[in-house]
Amino acid sequence: MINSYPFFEYADKTLDYALFKANDGVLDKVTGLTYTKFDVQLDAVYSAMEEIGYGDVDIVVAEIGWASKGDPNQPDANKNYALSYNANLV
Repeated sequence: MINSYPFFEYADKTLDYALFKANDGVLDKVTGLTYTKFDVQLDAVYSAMEEIGYGDVDIVVAEIGWASKGDPNQPDANKNYALSYNANLV
């Protein structure tokens, strides 16, 4: 089981990328598919499990979400972005 919280590492791209809103995403040059932040996180887990010999283990996302309140230096941790994240995920 994994817990996915893109809020904690979305800065490498854009807020729209992490919130499932329209954006360029990340292009996989091998498959030609475009990935969301969630896809990239999940793919990293699959790749890591494969690398250590557990590629046949099923992976379940146990928790997922966006911070609805944060410290003063985390303005993107707010209720509106949390609602947007959850709505766009589903």
